[in-house]
Amino acid sequence: MALPARFRAAIRSDIEAVAEYGIKAPASIRSITGQRPMMEIRTGQYRTLFVVDRGELWILGCVKKQDQRHAIEVAAERMTLVLER
Repeated sequence: MALPARFRAAIRSDIEAVAEYGIKAPASIRSITGQRPMMEIRTGQYRTLFVVDRGELWILGCVKKQDQRHAIEVAAERMTLVLER
């Protein structure tokens, strides 16, 4: 599913801020319970799931809040691949 145009810029801006400033970025960031080191950036009703490994920010998925349970499971599988490389 493509993100609505009005959210793309805000999500991209939040991702860029986190990439540049880390957890001190001016964005809403929190860790995902039970899925460390996975974290999420909250942008309106969307959640961008990510992990930082060796100084690189890896986007694992972006989803609406109400759909995030399944998305976290998929992102956890992706995170395992990133961390094992």
